[in-house]
Amino acid sequence: MIAEDMQLQMTVKARAVTVAWLNAFLATSDDDAKPALYRTLCLEWFRDGIQFVATNGTALFRTWIPSEEGKAWPILAEVPDRTITVMDPDRFGVGFMKALARVASDDAHEFGEVTFTITPQDEEAELSLGTEFQSERLTIRAFGQRIDLRLFEGEYPDWRRVRLGIDAAERVDGMTVAKNIFGLVGKLKSVSAVDLEFYGESRHIAFTARGVDEVRGLLMPMQRKDQAAE
Repeated sequence: MIAEDMQLQMTVKARAVTVAWLNAFLATSDDDAKPALYRTLCLEWFRDGIQFVATNGTALFRTWIPSEEGKAWPILAEVPDRTITVMDPDRFGVGFMKALARVASDDAHEFGEVTFTITPQDEEAELSLGTEFQSERLTIRAFGQRIDLRLFEGEYPDWRRVRLGIDAAERVDGMTVAKNIFGLVGKLKSVSAVDLEFYGESRHIAFTARGVDEVRGLLMPMQRKDQAAE
């Protein structure tokens, strides 16, 4: 395990990480009454890479960016070395990733890299500015550019407590799902097909979006009209 007061740093391929970040962020919440979910992105640091997680309460998207090509997704029971929640209320992080994606799409930058660093405080902040400017940050550097994103100090929801696997006997033939959820899935980049597994009418749909990049997640169903009438 990595101590929380240590500086963490990881360098990954720019093309892959921009897609992973933007795909996961699609599931973040726009409800500012839920500060832990409001335009936040959870980063789970493992020895072999970083997992991005976002949820709005009805959809959850997970993406994985390995530290080296070929490093497999962590198993669900594996505990991250460190977990942080990045706040992006004004979407500066999203804008930065979109700009990086445009640069990385150029063949001249095919092998460009992005470096993520968690630092105990902003090393360029002055004491006179107050503690707000010295709190822990995620610093992203790429192609000579840099952005610092503040971290949410509370805890991110424990998404692993959701049952990701149910007995085959509990599978169902159909569910009712809000149409905006399919809209989110349709926005995923670099995927060509989506595998769905339906579990328990009041439980969830598990999905894996396959393609150049992979996205995994959950879609929560609505109450069906026939159930509501009972």
